[in-house]
Amino acid sequence: MDPRILRTFYTCTVESILTGSITTWYGSCTAIERKALQRVVRTAQCITGVQLPNLLDLYTSRCLRKTRKILKDSTHPSHCLFSQLPNMSASGSSGKKKSYTVEYKKAIVEESWGKNVVQFCKEKMLDHRLVQKWRAEYTNLSEKVESGMAKKRKIGCGRQPMYTELESLVSEWVADRRAKTLVVTRAQIQEYALAVSSQFDISPEQFKASQHWVDNFLERNDLSLRRSTTLFRLEDAEIVKRALAYKKFVDDIDFSKYSLCNMIAMDETAVFMGQAAQTTIDQRGASSVYVPSTAYESARVTCILTIRLDGTKATPLLIAKGKKEKIERVSGIYVLETEKAWATQDVIRKWLDLMLPLVMRGNKRGMLIWDAASTHRAKTMKNFLHERRIDQIMIPAGMTAYLQTLDIAINKPFKDYLQFFYNHPVNTT
Repeated sequence: MDPRILRTFYTCTVESILTGSITTWYGSCTAIERKALQRVVRTAQCITGVQLPNLLDLYTSRCLRKTRKILKDSTHPSHCLFSQLPNMSASGSSGKKKSYTVEYKKAIVEESWGKNVVQFCKEKMLDHRLVQKWRAEYTNLSEKVESGMAKKRKIGCGRQPMYTELESLVSEWVADRRAKTLVVTRAQIQEYALAVSSQFDISPEQFKASQHWVDNFLERNDLSLRRSTTLFRLEDAEIVKRALAYKKFVDDIDFSKYSLCNMIAMDETAVFMGQAAQTTIDQRGASSVYVPSTAYESARVTCILTIRLDGTKATPLLIAKGKKEKIERVSGIYVLETEKAWATQDVIRKWLDLMLPLVMRGNKRGMLIWDAASTHRAKTMKNFLHERRIDQIMIPAGMTAYLQTLDIAINKPFKDYLQFFYNHPVNTT
């Protein structure tokens, strides 16, 4: 067998087991235990016929890698256990210059207040001339930290892009396509960049629109590959604008025409019978994690949940697939069968006659609070509500997550309870 395959197998299995959490236990092993472990490596080396790293080298390299990560993360709990070595270049000795973050400089200056600078620098293993320089720049350091510029380069630093005009044109092309809700891929960016490069007298030998260039172009223009979102989202300013307009509309309503029991808020929500949990506690590192299904993944019903403004919850209406187009009361809830189990206009009309019957209201008008779904906005639906003397308050598009009572307080607990009952029989089988 190819030694490279044997080496890969050794690395993925034997070495992975031998070095599991090695930074925790290897340092406390005795010499006899280390030799016993190393014998396993030597045996594998004879079988594979290739040179394998010994455990001591692996332990050392992983400890150094972990130490570097802790040093870079000032919020790590073990960060205080390490201290920076003195800057060798500043003291006149040979060595590579060390760089310090703005936060570190500011913290050192604040810690040095009221202390002997020379003694303090000896404890911190820093050149006292550096600390004195940081003290003189303390105001500037504080401003950078407060303004969020602590880790940013100075404007103009770094290598500049070679074809700024080309990149500007490509960036405008991407923005134009996204404004038209068209998909933009990395391959399309490369193709377009190559097509327009001739306009700037750039030869194909000079510019190849490589993957590396695409990476840098996306980073320079604050672009990235994004997954399509399903929710309708608004900008913060638009949310505030629509919320204020909605409040003004509600404030202008004369609520003396309505009884609290005749004012209802409703929402339709789809319920999938196979919504069992897809997460479980299992052994870390397990290659496969199986979760049994409910065997009803494709089954779906629609539920209309309602709450009256006097605080009472109305009986839910469950819309299932079937041919009985008549509302029946089954086990304490209303059930209606339709062809596709959707909340169509016909379904909503039957539900409204049940929830807000004209006979029971007398001379009082009804009030319906719901979202701006297409079935709610239809002209035929508005005419129906007018005939039944039912007024409506429609939640603005994109604002249901902020203004709709059912979305905020009812739907989530309802689906959580359903998922609990889905999981209970699955877990007990």
